[in-house]
Amino acid sequence: MACGVAGDGYYTERQCVVHGVLECEELSWGRDENWAMANFHLDEWDTIEDSLIYSDSLFVKDLRENLRQLGFKHYQEIDYSEQGMQGENFVNLDCTDNLVQEVIKAGYNFKRVESTGS
Repeated sequence: MACGVAGDGYYTERQCVVHGVLECEELSWGRDENWAMANFHLDEWDTIEDSLIYSDSLFVKDLRENLRQLGFKHYQEIDYSEQGMQGENFVNLDCTDNLVQEVIKAGYNFKRVESTGS
């Protein structure tokens, strides 16, 4: 998947197109409550040189457009998570269970994480 970076976020001024894989996770904490997140694993990005993509306007816009083009009706239900969740080689995002259920049905990249923590 390819997403543009406008360089207008809080952390990077780099303008480019990044490629990567979006992996959705459904997290269950041992109660009846589930929530979902996604990581966009970047093929090439240097966080030391370029900092974080987090808060860039074009990246999320392009990500949603990619999901729309793939036929997901809940494509707008994904956005950046908090800054502290961002990684060296991935962009962390929050998404709805509706979107994750579509990902599961379509057979795309998905994993379930179980925890007994609270």
